[in-house]
Amino acid sequence: VVSSATGCLPFVKLLLEFNPDKNAANDLGRTATSFAAENGHVVILEQLHLAGADIFQTDNDGFSPVVHAARAARTECIDFLLSR
Repeated sequence: VVSSATGCLPFVKLLLEFNPDKNAANDLGRTATSFAAENGHVVILEQLHLAGADIFQTDNDGFSPVVHAARAARTECIDFLLSR
């Protein structure tokens, strides 16, 4: 999740090689996709999507990654998420 928030693509790719739970969430229900969207890392979103992550999974407050992207004015992430 942290590497998605910071946008560290090489580390995200490395972690995905170990076939982790791509929809794992923290105590607030936040996933790697929600953090990537909130922080404007569209390349990370693409990698997670290609790896099979649910890019529409909501957190404990009912917010999806597109809502997190919108709240942070991350238009490129919004466009990516809405085009899927």
